[in-house]
Amino acid sequence: MPNETKAPSWDPNWQDSYSDMIATPKEAVKRIRPGQRVFVGTGCGQPQALVNALSARGSELTDTEIIHLLTSGDAPYADERLSDQFRVNSFFIAENVRGIIQEGMGDYTPIFLSDIPRLFTSGQTPLDAALIQVSPPDERGMCSLGVSVDIVRSDTLSATELRTLHHWIIRPRMVQVPGVAEINTWGGQEKQFHVVVDPGNLIKHGLTLDDVARVVRQGNRNAGGGMLDAGGESQLIQGQGLVAGVEDLASMVVASVGGAPIHLRDVAEVKVGHQIRRGAATAGASRSATAGRSG
Repeated sequence: MPNETKAPSWDPNWQDSYSDMIATPKEAVKRIRPGQRVFVGTGCGQPQALVNALSARGSELTDTEIIHLLTSGDAPYADERLSDQFRVNSFFIAENVRGIIQEGMGDYTPIFLSDIPRLFTSGQTPLDAALIQVSPPDERGMCSLGVSVDIVRSDTLSATELRTLHHWIIRPRMVQVPGVAEINTWGGQEKQFHVVVDPGNLIKHGLTLDDVARVVRQGNRNAGGGMLDAGGESQLIQGQGLVAGVEDLASMVVASVGGAPIHLRDVAEVKVGHQIRRGAATAGASRSATAGRSG
């Protein structure tokens, strides 16, 4: 069999496609002016080349605030000799900034991880520039946030919504990044549909818990329909019956009395809930942190 070369998940001609947007690290940080607030990407997603270029401009950037969650590796801006140029404001005290914060030449802001996006988007702590690391754009110009996605722009998202966002939106895209084998989700609350049965209504309609369980089980599954052969081709037939929301469950018919249907909503409360938590991902004592880590 001939060898088939798998097409890359990114646009190999991206440097030509976006030539007007490409700059060297030195050219990029020239856009930053004294007195501005600059966000630096988290952990191993810290763009070291941009950080080094920014630090090299220290003599030109008086009173510039560097704000981040935590960074891995060197933090050249967290140097006592640059304390008049760069003021570090960290949401987590990592080893590379611990010294300058302990000396009173940097700041530590204790905050729940889930509250950080709102801090930026509300205007309370507006950002002037962000130094982040992304993957090369694909054929549609879309980029992944790479190996460290943590401070999601969630605004008013709950812990359940954050978990859902990470599992169904962020995770599938991150696994496309070259070198990433798997993505693990920590924290948040896993979304579930809860059927809370009212015993009084069950007795009223002569039903049991088994009746409710049977209807929910049978009404929430896909069914195979075999194969349809026509014109030398085979078509797979499948009936899709997975529920998409609360109303799909609530409208299921549990039984019929005198020709009148008894719906699930008549004997139970159907609502969105979450799986029982057996642990938590925290940062700075946050009770609602959601994080993803690649491996």
